[in-house]
Amino acid sequence: MPAAVPAAVSPPAADGEYSPAEPGPVLTPELYEQAAKLRTRGNPQAAAALLAPLAASTDADSLYIYGTFAQQAGDYRTAAEVYERAVMIRPEFAGAWVDLASVTRFKGDNATAQALFDYVEAEFNPPPAMRERIAMLRTQTLVPTTAPVLANLTGLRGEIRLLAGYDSNANNGLAFSSLPLLIDGVVQDLSIDRSFREKSDVAAQASGWVRYAHALDDSGSTRLEGLAAYSQRQNGQLQDFRTRDLLLGTTLSRDTALGTFDAHISSQRVDLGGQKLLRSNRSGIGWEHGLGGSCKFGLGIDYENRLYADSNFLDGGITWLQSGLGCAAFVEGVPVQGVLVLRHGHDRARQGTARRLPDGTNGGRAGGDTQRMEVNAILTAELRPRWVLEGLLGLSMANDQDGYSPLLNNNAARRTRRIQTRLQLQFPLYGPIDGVIALEHVRQNANINLFDQRGTAVWTGIRYGF
Repeated sequence: MPAAVPAAVSPPAADGEYSPAEPGPVLTPELYEQAAKLRTRGNPQAAAALLAPLAASTDADSLYIYGTFAQQAGDYRTAAEVYERAVMIRPEFAGAWVDLASVTRFKGDNATAQALFDYVEAEFNPPPAMRERIAMLRTQTLVPTTAPVLANLTGLRGEIRLLAGYDSNANNGLAFSSLPLLIDGVVQDLSIDRSFREKSDVAAQASGWVRYAHALDDSGSTRLEGLAAYSQRQNGQLQDFRTRDLLLGTTLSRDTALGTFDAHISSQRVDLGGQKLLRSNRSGIGWEHGLGGSCKFGLGIDYENRLYADSNFLDGGITWLQSGLGCAAFVEGVPVQGVLVLRHGHDRARQGTARRLPDGTNGGRAGGDTQRMEVNAILTAELRPRWVLEGLLGLSMANDQDGYSPLLNNNAARRTRRIQTRLQLQFPLYGPIDGVIALEHVRQNANINLFDQRGTAVWTGIRYGF
């Protein structure tokens, strides 16, 4: 007895096959060749956009080919709609049924996907090779968490997170109890008041972001993207260290035979304790190119202008040079994505600002200009459908050009080293809502121990992505 077709996808069977009202476009060899060239050059979005008129086709093969291009471009919603139309026109199209099930899993609807796979195996009695492929697809997917390495998606995407946890250094306090100072030629230990030392607290975080990308031409090679992100943290006791962070940005990108070029601007505001702390404005250009279809390499240059609300002597402008590599692949049957980003920045103290020194004179930013280096590595693996394990390792260094203070380490130039690690597990909780458990640790060491810090935080909560 044939298996029942899942309710989400039910081709009409009572009166025969689906019959469209009027004929539509058909894929030609010339059109396929043009799309294939775009895909080979590393522009799957442009290739899928070229075939977009085929969405109105009444030819199941044309629809199926278009669906495969949309799927490779990361447009799973369109791919699912096209595959569904193909199987409605030709219900015996087993390959389209299999790929419909696959992209349904990409979209996060595992229950419907499994029912579709069941239907294929019961209805079409596929050969052993196809059954092996279905068995792999049942448990192996690249969810939207890992997909961005492979495609620049158009349309609306976003995420909301609600987390609660414990932070061993909720006030970013000092990691020591005394500080050696050089006073009148004699080194003396100055006791640090407990109010400036690290304090633990419980905390809650709410964050979200929304991104909308729109194609500006028929080929989809030119895109305009807007991004808005907001986060807020509330501590249980340390209310002076609650934070708010708002980021707004836009990016214009263009796909070419040489890769994807983009220009971007953004503005970020950070509040601390209910008061404005910092505004950061950034602009830059970037380039990225596909490597073998599953990797991307990119280069970029940014300029960041940091303006502090009540401490303008800290203001500065940073020129960032950056490069990045991202790849996605199956490792021992597990979909894995890796991202490596390297950044080098020259932080120039802003001219025209001053601070009041103990002797009553004005001086520039302590330490003068700063050279910065950052390395961030992120590894993501989907252990099971929607069970995503993510690890982050971040290393950063900052070296001042001038001495920081005559009172500290004989006016030594500050050298800081910071290591950040994060391990996060995301898992299905209820419907489209995922659970999140995360562990973070930060340690910063410096040749001037005034800048030594450390802290560990544990978070748990929920996430909703769309």
